[in-house]
Amino acid sequence: MTIFLAVLINSVPIIFSPKKSIEKSYSSLPQSQSQIKQNFSTFENDLTPFIAITPNKTEVIPKKEKITTTVTTRENENTSKEVKVIETITPDKEETENSFFDVPFFSQFKDISSSNWQKVGCGIASLGMIINYYEPKEISVNALLNEGINSGAYINDAGWSHQGLANLADKHGLVGSTYDFSASSMEVAFAKFENSLKEGPVIASVHYTFDPSNPIPHLAVINGIEGDTLHYSDPAEGQGTISVEKFKRAWKKRYIKIRPSV
Repeated sequence: MTIFLAVLINSVPIIFSPKKSIEKSYSSLPQSQSQIKQNFSTFENDLTPFIAITPNKTEVIPKKEKITTTVTTRENENTSKEVKVIETITPDKEETENSFFDVPFFSQFKDISSSNWQKVGCGIASLGMIINYYEPKEISVNALLNEGINSGAYINDAGWSHQGLANLADKHGLVGSTYDFSASSMEVAFAKFENSLKEGPVIASVHYTFDPSNPIPHLAVINGIEGDTLHYSDPAEGQGTISVEKFKRAWKKRYIKIRPSV
């Protein structure tokens, strides 16, 4: 006789039965195995009051963990019985896999009306994505561009000031911070960068088109990392993915982190 007890996430049971069904299944065990039955009852008390039964297995649906317990009894030549208990635990998916954030996309060419600002609109378009990620429909890129110009966030012949963009985020109820690890090793800089990405998207300073030989400075939103793949929203090139190694070669070890105010 084999009884399977499994705690699964989103399982769909076939038949529901009270816990005493398990007790009935163990009533046939010999008295010499009373300790095994007692140990199992202790485990059973932690489960939910109902179980889902199929012809050859019983599924118990409690919380998040996945626990599989197998109890087998087998008669041998001496008519003794053997009971084997196997337990496995699978952690939650979100604890084992990185994720990326679903940031709304804005194009510096399509969402900025002024042709004079389209070619240099990467910073303000990136900021617009982050602001509207936390505050949907908070402001258009054109309106944000006007705010940036009036506040002096854009510096002629230099581009968008990181601190200037962070200050603009502050005006929309968020908190902007700038980070410069250009003097640090890539290992140290990327560890800090990756840690910030666990909290939310960031704006990274990179070489245009993620080509380290391209002299044009550029800002793009980094949505997150999954394994060895980095997800980005580039206001000039669109959304996509690249390898972490390729990103490191194009990254200038500077970024802007914007988060909701506490």
